Amino acid sequence: MKPFIKRAIPAMLLSMIAFTAAAHEGRSVAGGALQIEVGWRTEPAIEDVLNNFDLFVERDDGTPVSVRAGAEIDLSIEVLFLRRDTPNSPILAHETLEGELKQDFVNPSRYNIPFIPTKDGAYGFHLTGTIEGHPIDEVFICGGGSQSDDEAFDCVDDAQSFPFGTRARYRDN
Repeated sequence: MKPFIKRAIPAMLLSMIAFTAAAHEGRSVAGGALQIEVGWRTEPAIEDVLNNFDLFVERDDGTPVSVRAGAEIDLSIEVLFLRRDTPNSPILAHETLEGELKQDFVNPSRYNIPFIPTKDGAYGFHLTGTIEGHPIDEVFICGGGSQSDDEAFDCVDDAQSFPFGTRARYRDN
């Protein structure tokens, strides 16, 4: 293998890992005992394409909250479809995700539930339950609905039809 490729592959992998959690909203919860980040597993999130609710959970000292190591996470995740990506926007539709949070094999602080966002627009996630006995009741909203000044996850984009552009027989939801 050429030396350039040997150096380029690890650099690409590291940039992918760093980017993976870049488009999330982070927040301190449970009186500062926990740090959580919420977003999409794959960004940009595209209408009608399988994605995952993506959650990172760490203690205030940065150690992962890992169910494989004995931690208890009992959360319900409600997906919100909103009129706009703003706080207090009217909720147009909502549904609780089925299934349990699955812990990532590589990152012990990462959890996912797969689902398909079927309409482009503003989405939010309402988390309720407990993490290590701490009560959780938090709402995260994409884009401009983020409570953070410098972190947000993307709203869902419309798919670009190809071939034939606007003449394609793609039916938007």
